[in-house]
Amino acid sequence: MVIRVKVPGSCGELLQGTKSGKPFLITCPINQYSTVLIEEQNGPLIGLGEKSQLALVKVLQKFHVKSYPYQMTLHSDLIPSKGMASSSADIAAVCQGAAVSLGKKLTEREIASIAVSIEPTDGIFFKGLVQMNQVTGFCHEQFKWIPPISILMFDTGGLVDTLFFHQRKDLLKLNAHNEPQIKEALALLLEGLHNRKVDLIGQAATISALANQMILCKSQLSEIIRISLQFGAIGVNTAHSGTVIGLLFKTETIVPLQAILEEIQKAVPNACYLKTVHLISGGCLIEEEQNGFFKEI
Repeated sequence: MVIRVKVPGSCGELLQGTKSGKPFLITCPINQYSTVLIEEQNGPLIGLGEKSQLALVKVLQKFHVKSYPYQMTLHSDLIPSKGMASSSADIAAVCQGAAVSLGKKLTEREIASIAVSIEPTDGIFFKGLVQMNQVTGFCHEQFKWIPPISILMFDTGGLVDTLFFHQRKDLLKLNAHNEPQIKEALALLLEGLHNRKVDLIGQAATISALANQMILCKSQLSEIIRISLQFGAIGVNTAHSGTVIGLLFKTETIVPLQAILEEIQKAVPNACYLKTVHLISGGCLIEEEQNGFFKEI
């Protein structure tokens, strides 16, 4: 038995805030992954951090298993503490990998329940895009259509601890102040997702990103937005509790990457280009090795 589980990370969120005081976000899963490999021999846990190990313990407790009998290796493409949902993807991959190797399978809501018992979670393990409460794990709505969006991902520097961020005493008050802008952004985003209007999604993400400046400021975000729109972007999104910024382009657009990088480097020297990624469906991809190849199961 060799099992592989892949869970995408994110480039921040398309939108995040509160509605009537209740926190929520809309996911932004990308084609960068946390991957768990499980092999049948009894071996060590490789690459699992404290949160991932706790997730494994919770799965074993759920299925009344005393000790994990297999070797598990965790690898991630995601940079921690940047707003790329690295911990959420790690936790989800470990949870589903452990369950499948024990002959079980977790639902998305079961993974969410385990994840939020460890820390506030991103819903990148739900299929499609989702509107969810990142604190309780409750999924309000799932969207099957994935907008054709390419994302030029930048990092503005620094690290943000998710758990500490959500414990801020001023967070409730600041989010309450932002609710009118977030309400406007949510209406645009829902119309964009329901009616397949990609431009509205970019507009909504930009409104949410700007509103979040009073909560977690990203230096010269307005200048980055100006430059991105100048080169044909539909908008900009951010990690609302992280440091990454995404320049959103329709996938069919020919993006003059070098020209954009030069402009941003001149205007915002602290913005470091990471890579170009694509908006994809969330969810856990479960594969098993058969005759030397991995096949989805």
